[in-house]
This record gives sequence, structure tokens and C-alpha cells, in this order.
Amino acid sequence: MQAGGREYSLAWPARKQVIMRLIQRAAIVVTAAVALLAPVAAMATAASASPAGSTARAVTAAIRVTATIPVGTDPVGVAANPRTNTIYVANSVGAGADKVSVISGRTNTVTATISLGTDSTPVGVAANPRTNTIYATNESDDTISVINGRTNTVTANIPVGNDPSGVAVNPRTNTIYATNAGDSNTVSVISGRTNTVTATIPVGSLPHGVAANPRTNTIYVAKLPGGGRGQPADQHHLRGQLRRQHGVGAHIPTEMSSDLRISRPLPTARMIRN
Repeated sequence: MQAGGREYSLAWPARKQVIMRLIQRAAIVVTAAVALLAPVAAMATAASASPAGSTARAVTAAIRVTATIPVGTDPVGVAANPRTNTIYVANSVGAGADKVSVISGRTNTVTATISLGTDSTPVGVAANPRTNTIYATNESDDTISVINGRTNTVTANIPVGNDPSGVAVNPRTNTIYATNAGDSNTVSVISGRTNTVTATIPVGSLPHGVAANPRTNTIYVAKLPGGGRGQPADQHHLRGQLRRQHGVGAHIPTEMSSDLRISRPLPTARMIRN
């Protein structure tokens, strides 16, 4: 303590009062913190005390279907552009096939239907949010359709390998990856700037699903067991073969699971690092 330019130490009673006030303030802060944490602790205790079934039921009750949107026949692939809140669905086989349905995420209604050409059989679809470009794999004619998300028109068709199935986009590099599930058994690497195949990567038999991690620039490919042509691994692969063998306009059953016997071991995955 200072007075008149000189320092005087506090007497013990005064120092004791200061210390007691500090202790009281600390106690108030601790009490407030405990009061704030009490509801969280109660929730954690209740969760740990409740059986797993009750927790699962609570989660299931919170997740529910909010809408069912009619699209074309045999919808397979689906992708979303989060920047435009638009969803794209590939309709592969049947009366309303060979088209991509465009859905508004705000209204949950189909706002446009994009024709990809007769006997195209679109299966996979992916969207690049940065360029607002959509890519659809056409299993029957072995191409990738490039769609302008602003005009909903096809701007290019890129030839790839046999039976393209899955498709993924790395928006950071503007690169597209398409799995060719036919006898080529490869992944086509496509430049989003030039719409041309820049590389073809062998990955083994029947690659189907594909995903890209933009941060690590790593691509993941899921493969089904089996051989090339003559050994279909799923319905859509078989449909693509039948269309090629019998020509455009051939009657292809929309449901073939009753006539198709499939024995599948666990699928495998391959990683491609650029």
C-alpha cells in the first residue's frame, strides 16, 4: 500500500480481509461452473444408465423420412450440389430411363429431367460444387455425360472404358474418376477443364464404387469379385451387356433378381494416390 510516496505493508487483519474476499470470489466462480455442468452430467448419467435399446430407439425416433420424391424408373445413382441445394438422380432402366432427374432441395420437387440419349443406362452420378458441373456414367454406351448445372443441358459425352459404373469428383483438382466395371477393369481419370481422359488406371476385376478425398487427393475404389464379361456381378452390369448384345430397344426386364443367382464374398477396396 502506498501513501505520500511511501510504501506501507498491510497489517495482518487487512491482509486477511483481502484474502477472504478473494476466496469468496473464487467460490462463487466454482459454484457457477458446477451449476452449468450439472445438466450435462445429468444427461450423461441418464444415457449411461439407460439400456442400449432405449438409446437406439431415441436415435431412430429422431431420424425419419420427411419426403418421398417420384423420379424416373429404376433410380440408381444420386448426388447433391450443396452450393445450389440441388440433387441429381440417375434413372437407368425402364420407361423413364436414360435420364437424370433434377430435384430442388428446398421444395423436394423435380424441377427438370435431362435426357442422356437412347440406350445410355446412367448408373453413377457426381457433382462438382465449384464448377456446378454434373457427371453421369452411361453403362450401355461407355461414356460419361457432362451436364451444366446452370442450364441443365448435356455439354459433352466423354468415351471411357467398358461399363462405367461409379463416378467421383475431386473439386480441388477438378478431376473426375470413373470406374469401368466391364472387361477393361480400370479407372478413367478425366480432366474437368478439357473433358478428356488423361489417364487410365488398372485396378483389377469389376471396380464399381469410387470416392475421392479432396484434402489428401486420394481416391478409393470398391471392387466386386468375379471376372469380366460373361460373369456379371450385379443386375446393372448384366443389363448393360444385354443391351449391347441385343441392340437398342431390346426388352430388358426391370427386375432380374429372381432370375439372377449371385454368390458374393466380401468386396475389396483399392486406394489410388495421386
